[in-house]
This record gives sequence, C-alpha cells and structure tokens, in this order.
Amino acid sequence: MQPPRNFASSIKPLKPSARGMQSVRLFLWLPALLLLSGSISPTFPQSSAHGIKNVFWQPNELQQGSVAFITVEFGTAPLRITGQMVGKNLSFFKSDNPKIWYALAGADLETQPGTYELSVRAVLPGGRVVHSLKKVDIAGGDFRSGPVNVPENFVEPDAESQKKIAADQVLKEKAFSHFISRPQWSGDFVTPVQAKPTDSFGMTHIFNEELSSTHRGTDFPVAEGSRVVASNSGTVVLASEMFYERGPWTAALHNLHALV
Repeated sequence: MQPPRNFASSIKPLKPSARGMQSVRLFLWLPALLLLSGSISPTFPQSSAHGIKNVFWQPNELQQGSVAFITVEFGTAPLRITGQMVGKNLSFFKSDNPKIWYALAGADLETQPGTYELSVRAVLPGGRVVHSLKKVDIAGGDFRSGPVNVPENFVEPDAESQKKIAADQVLKEKAFSHFISRPQWSGDFVTPVQAKPTDSFGMTHIFNEELSSTHRGTDFPVAEGSRVVASNSGTVVLASEMFYERGPWTAALHNLHALV
C-alpha cells in the first residue's frame, strides 16, 4: 500500500453486474471513502523519544457522515496499536512499512457537531507503551429533506412483507458482521457507474407524509441495464433481492467493516 499522500495504486476491481436497477446505491458503514483523495489534515510531529512521530488524517475537514483515513507514523515499529475516535474503537492495520499504520474512522450522521478526541495507544518492543491524543473537529452537515411518494405497502407493510423485511435484516446483519483484518483494496476507490452521484446522502425522506427516514447511501442515476463495477477489490458478502432497496442489492467488503 502506498503512503496516504500518494493514495493511489493499482486497482483490481470486481465486476458484478446489476440489471433491473433504476439507481445504484453505495451502502457504506463508512460512506465517504471517495473523499479520501482530498485534503490532508496537518501533521503533528512528536518527540521520537515518545515513539509516535506523526498522526494525521484525510480529509482534513470532517463533518457528519464523513470518513477519516488515519495514519500513525512511529520511530520504532510497534507490536500492537489501538485507538478511539468519536467514542468508537479503531482497528489499525500496518502498511508495507512496519512503522506506518492506518485506520478508518467515521462520524455518523447522528454525531453532534463539536470537537472530539482521537486517541492512539501502542505497545513497542520491550513492552513500553506510548500514547497520542489529538483533537478532531466535526462540522455539521447540510442535508436536505423532502417528500417521497411510494406504494403504501412500503409505509405500512402487510404480514408477508414484514416477514421479508425481517429476513432481509438478518441477511444484512450477517453481512455487516464480517471482518477482514487486512485491506483487500488498493489505490483510489472508483464510482461504480459512469454517472455523477445525486445529493441524496443524509437526506431525510418523508414517505407519503407519514414516515420519515434518513438516507444513508449515495445514489447514482443510471439507465436500466447499465454496467456496474465494484469500487475496488473486495469480497462480496451479500447479493440478494431486498424489500426496501427495491431491487438487486450487492455489498462488497473491502476490509474491516468497510462496505460498499
């Protein structure tokens, strides 16, 4: 893997197809991976005597719904590294250079704007423990809201539809529980289709003036039968017809809990 400042390398995409889709959704536990090629946070040099040389993240400016690609550079290759950001545990993986470790972190849409802590703890050879604590600002997002007209069964599903919804949820939870300790992706993530995404991420939908829901995917409007590719190398953990997704739904796991 290349250092994050050159966050590009060879891409070996899977190429799943999807027909009968009016739009393609990227469902991301961490939905803003496409932003990682943007700005970089300031580096924080630290005394090499403390073991941790730099801590920084991409992109620099985070908001509700953002993903951060975190880099930690050490003077000495650590044995283990753990951390937290926005109150959630981080899973680190090392690069080809054992002194450089990475992690993905996200700020949920529900994360309140404010200043949070990014903490890093590492165990060095000989058992010495080193720490780093940084402040991370999370800004508020500017998300739209609007009405959506859908069949009434989507708002008040009948008994048969409720069974389908429950079965879909079991499949999703199983897919989301997958864990891959090493990244399967490399280089930049690409869009799955030749189309610009809509601004629907984070939007509050009001269905038939009765039910509200927050949209957590990124939509790409394409014609039926359009060719769809994977955003990067990964493992397909779910491919199924879904009730609420209104068509074929595919989830590919790239590493840890990063799904598209």
